[in-house]
Amino acid sequence: MFGICVGMQLLYERSEEADEPGLGLLPGHVERFPAGATVPHMGWDVVHAADGHGADPLLAGVAGERLYFVHSYFAVPTDASHVVARTAYGGVDFPCLVREGSVVGTQFHPEKSGEVGARLLRNWVTSLGG
Repeated sequence: MFGICVGMQLLYERSEEADEPGLGLLPGHVERFPAGATVPHMGWDVVHAADGHGADPLLAGVAGERLYFVHSYFAVPTDASHVVARTAYGGVDFPCLVREGSVVGTQFHPEKSGEVGARLLRNWVTSLGG
């Protein structure tokens, strides 16, 4: 399963947006950016490998590059081990790429991120043995 943007947020247990339940495939919840942050977060931002994930095959040719974001909410996981990459915006250092087994989510839009986004999608397919 691969969730993009709101699809990634749906992987979590709940969202404070109308306090709605998610799929619960990943532990944690989703919050709105704090007051003072311009929302939506829209545009190109740098994706950084999370601690201990610099060698993750999903990040090959992706870490340190800019990808396209458009969102007002972000995931707050209770298990940091599945956070593969992070981005900072609005005073928040939030997960932008998560993985737990075959479940992957991106807060950014790989399909709108040019060659770098295509590279991430190829990395994902390769990680599935495809």
